[in-house]
Amino acid sequence: MKKDKLSDAVGMTGEKFLLEALERREGKRRSAKKLWIAGISLAAALALIVGAAFSPAMRLWGKRGEEGTGENGNESESESAPLPPETSVTLENPDFAVLASPGKTVSEAYPGRAADFNGTAGEAWRAEREAEEALEEATVPLVRDFYKKLLSSELMTGGKGEDRAVAPTNLYLALGMLAECAGGESREELLALLGCGEIAEARERASSLRRATARDDGMKLSLPAASLWLQKGGSYDGATLREIEKSYFASAYAGELTGDEMEKAYADWVRENTLGILGEDAGKSPFTPDTVMALAATALYQNEWGADFDPIGEAAFHTPEGESTAAFLTKTYDTWVYTGKGFTAAAAELCEGDLVWFFLPDGGTNPEELWASGEIVGLMTDPAVREKGEYAHLTLEFPEFTAASDLDLAESLKGLGVNKIFSSSESDFSSLTDREGLVLTAARHASRVKADARGIVAAALTGLSVGGEGATELREITLRLDRPFAFGIAGRCGALYFAGTVYDPAA
Repeated sequence: MKKDKLSDAVGMTGEKFLLEALERREGKRRSAKKLWIAGISLAAALALIVGAAFSPAMRLWGKRGEEGTGENGNESESESAPLPPETSVTLENPDFAVLASPGKTVSEAYPGRAADFNGTAGEAWRAEREAEEALEEATVPLVRDFYKKLLSSELMTGGKGEDRAVAPTNLYLALGMLAECAGGESREELLALLGCGEIAEARERASSLRRATARDDGMKLSLPAASLWLQKGGSYDGATLREIEKSYFASAYAGELTGDEMEKAYADWVRENTLGILGEDAGKSPFTPDTVMALAATALYQNEWGADFDPIGEAAFHTPEGESTAAFLTKTYDTWVYTGKGFTAAAAELCEGDLVWFFLPDGGTNPEELWASGEIVGLMTDPAVREKGEYAHLTLEFPEFTAASDLDLAESLKGLGVNKIFSSSESDFSSLTDREGLVLTAARHASRVKADARGIVAAALTGLSVGGEGATELREITLRLDRPFAFGIAGRCGALYFAGTVYDPAA
């Protein structure tokens, strides 16, 4: 595909990243030992155009290798009228109104049959995958420092002895939307955390990251979604509302936030965009009588193992409190094994090139120390680091597990340098509204990751409320994860979907 057509497909946001990435990739030789899915040959690039809202009738598990359930095409048109063009938008009535409703995700369907895989359908799917990979490759280095700061903070290190699960990319998108609404020093603190000097830079990175990680092609399901909820009776900046809709593909709703219609709409939106994986409590709205506006960002992920794991039965898992019992899985394969400061690590392939990383701490080291060092984040997010280990004949054994948490982000954000939005005398949300004295009244992040013999299912919700106040013989290695360990789910080029710690897989 010619680059001028590629440019049109990508759109203005992310175009520079993608074209630069494709230039770098020309002539680059891929190592035969990298963890790719067998049989996938990536070709010329076509932009991945995706949406954030989608049909609630998605499968939790489909059949691998058959025709995909995705649709061909681009982002569907908004189901509602565009946000008004006025500089200032005053919302008086009704109690519930949809200001923006982006269409559902449409990806090239996975061409499961051999004839389709080698034909036109296969070419289109491979081209779309190449564009996605190139955009991820270009964007991840720009957000890697954010990943490291986030995962070395209290958010991951403050839960000693407790399971943790977070969605780093989801948090980047949510905080990017919050920065759009903030102004002055409040915005500067958020941009510093995001690693950006200007809001346009954060906007472009967030949009590119979202486009690089969104997919629904019948094989891999990875869907970010975003929404903005506004209290009626207020005056809001129309340009900011349009930017949030455009760059974050966010739905927007206005009305009486504590009214029944808005409460139900919020619960329905969360349930639709997480398939209920987080449980009913996640859909309870954060609205209070003082809430002026709220932001919500979700992540939904499902993928199968590239090659099946075999069950090996129940076995002991050593927790800090004693022994637990878990169902273990195993697979033997040739791969890179890494020995770092205080840990041993390896990755297992998921379909379409994603990886699940496992980090087993050495005796005397706990998972929180691994997150604090930042070394394991660098390993997951930088493909160049991955061949510095030992290529070995690995037998990986790990328990089926579920890691879930519901975390208050406030203290973590303060520890990361975001303080002014919590102070009524210093906060600034002038980019969205001229109301003074508004503060971030609630900041929560709920996440759940389940791994079993079939693959991975995960979901996350970030809610932010603002209101008043080869040729050589390989050494054989066994990595048995029978004590607390850390894990991460990353894209081929390092985009971090989920990360967590497992202390008791049976909890």
